[in-house]
Amino acid sequence: REGVYALTRAKDAGIPSEVLVKKSFPSQQAFDAALDEVLTKYGAEIVKECDEQEFMELFERYSEFDDLDDEFVEMEEEVTATLACYVDEHLELFGEIVEE
Repeated sequence: REGVYALTRAKDAGIPSEVLVKKSFPSQQAFDAALDEVLTKYGAEIVKECDEQEFMELFERYSEFDDLDDEFVEMEEEVTATLACYVDEHLELFGEIVEE
C-alpha cells in the first residue's frame, strides 16, 4: 500500500517497486492481470532457480534487507513455533494423510 516505509527504502536504494491497490480494480480478473504484468516485468529477477551461493549473492545485493534479517533472527524461534502450530492445526490444507 502507498506510504509504507518499505517503498521509501526501496526508492532510496534504487530498487523498483509498484503498488497495486486491489480495491482500485473493477474485478479480481483485472487485478490478477495487473499482478501478472508486474510479475512478468520483474519476475526474472525475483523468481528464479539458484543455488545457495547465488541466493546469498542476491541477498547481499539488497543490503536494505539487513534490518529485516536481524529482526527475523531475533524472532525466528517464535515464528517457527507459530508456523508449526498452524500446520499441525490445519494439516488438511497441506496434504492428504493416507493410511495403508
